[in-house]
Amino acid sequence: MTDAAPSRPEPPTPAPVSALPAIADLIWEDEPAGSGAWWLSRARSGDLQVFIAADALTASLLALARRGARAGDYDVLVVVAEAAHADRPAALAAVKRALAEKLAHPLAEVGRPVVAWRLERAARLALNQAPLALAALLLGALLGLAVALFAVSTALVGWPMLAAGIVIGAASGPLLKFLVDRRFKSQLGPWGRFWVATISAAAGALLTAGGVLTLFWS
Repeated sequence: MTDAAPSRPEPPTPAPVSALPAIADLIWEDEPAGSGAWWLSRARSGDLQVFIAADALTASLLALARRGARAGDYDVLVVVAEAAHADRPAALAAVKRALAEKLAHPLAEVGRPVVAWRLERAARLALNQAPLALAALLLGALLGLAVALFAVSTALVGWPMLAAGIVIGAASGPLLKFLVDRRFKSQLGPWGRFWVATISAAAGALLTAGGVLTLFWS
C-alpha cells in the first residue's frame, strides 16, 4: 500500500449528481507525480467529468464524477482498496476497469461497496479526532472548574463570574490553539478542527462548572 503524498489535498466531498450515460468514451489524463493536484487521473465525456483520487484515510482509490463545472457536485462511482494491488499504477488500472464496468452496467456493484466505504471513513474520521476532542474536553473541564471555584469562593455571580470566565478562557486560548495546530494530526480542515476543539471544550466546561455549582449551591 502506498499512501498519498502529505502535500496532496483531500478529494472534495462527494454529493449526488444526475444519472450517468450507459456508454462513455473516456480518454484518461494522468496527473504527474508531485503536481499537488487532488486527483490522480481524470477524463471527460461530454459534460461528464470523471476523476480518480486517493483517500488516504481508508487507503482507497475513488472514482468520482460530476456534470458541468460546478464545484462540489461529486458522486462516488467506484471504490477500490489500494492495498489489494501491487502498486498505485496497478490500483489505478483496476479503478479504470471497474469504472468501465460501472458505466456499462450502472446498477452493478463493482469494487468495494460505496456504503461500506462511507461508514468506514466516518468511523476512522471519528477516531482520528478523538485525541483532539478528549484534550479539548479536559481543558474545558479545567476552565469550568476554575470559574466555578471562583464563583463559590467569592460568592460573585452574574457579570463577575462571566468576566472571570472570559479572562480564564482567553488566557487558555493559546494553549488550545497550540494543541490543535501542533500536537494532533487531523484529516479535518482548520474550521473542522476549530469546531471539534470548541464544542469539546465548551462541553467539558459546562459539565464541570454545572456539577461544582450544583454541589455547593444545592
